[in-house]
Amino acid sequence: MNKLLLSLLLSAGLAAGSTAAMAQSGGKGGGSGSSSAGTSSGSSSPSSASSAGTGSSTASSPGSTGTTGGMAATGGTGGTAATNGTSASTLGTGGTSTGPAGTGSSLATGGSAAAVDGNAQSGTSVNQGNGPVLNGNSRAQAHRGGTFSKSHTKTQVKAGQDVSSRTKTMSHVPGSKPTMTTTNTTTGQ
Repeated sequence: MNKLLLSLLLSAGLAAGSTAAMAQSGGKGGGSGSSSAGTSSGSSSPSSASSAGTGSSTASSPGSTGTTGGMAATGGTGGTAATNGTSASTLGTGGTSTGPAGTGSSLATGGSAAAVDGNAQSGTSVNQGNGPVLNGNSRAQAHRGGTFSKSHTKTQVKAGQDVSSRTKTMSHVPGSKPTMTTTNTTTGQ
């Protein structure tokens, strides 16, 4: 099932542009494996950049998977900041589940930015942390003179335990206060 989820994540991400996704699984025999797709950010003009990742998953309550001792957790956050011809968006999503066949986890993240007569950039990274942990980080920013928009999403999946994600956005026009938002979520045990 995790291979299918990774295939869906990669297929959707490649169709959208560049992608960052990672999955890992561990079977009953105690072995584990992981695979990851390369990350990149591109620019189709001086005023746009994208580093897109997409994914989808279904969630069920811990223990409701129909297996003894099984659990599943999914979650994610995303956000957009936009003002006066600048826009920046990021998102991150992940999932983990355990059952009789073992534990599996996946994570996808991405972002994009655009500016009219300005500059934009975005970047995405996904890596395996210590132990069975997946980390994803996406940043996007666009500026036009003193006006700017930026977004940052950080997502972490702890295999068989939980999924946490945080997105911060900010936009600013000179002479006014910045507009900021923060979204947090943690699901699982």
